[in-house]
Amino acid sequence: MERKTRMYASIIELIPVVLGIVAVYFAAGKLASVRRRADTAVTVLSIIAAILMIVAQSSWYTSAIIERNLEGTWFANQLWTLFNSLVMLIIIIYSYPRKK
Repeated sequence: MERKTRMYASIIELIPVVLGIVAVYFAAGKLASVRRRADTAVTVLSIIAAILMIVAQSSWYTSAIIERNLEGTWFANQLWTLFNSLVMLIIIIYSYPRKK
């Protein structure tokens, strides 16, 4: 039973990475159409944050898989996964192309 729980936890940890990739894609598309300097700054910062989150989340995921030690920090890991997912969703919503 514990092995299945670890497998599902591992899959859940990849959700922010996938959302981060989508966020970078939409933010890069929005960057081409932004006119105001403030919007450009927010979009560039969103892209940087998404890329840093992808690197951080995937490196943590890789080290956890190599060590095979997810015990004791399960709740904190789930909170970080939720936070990272929400941040990437905010970037996606901000960057999503809208009809004019």
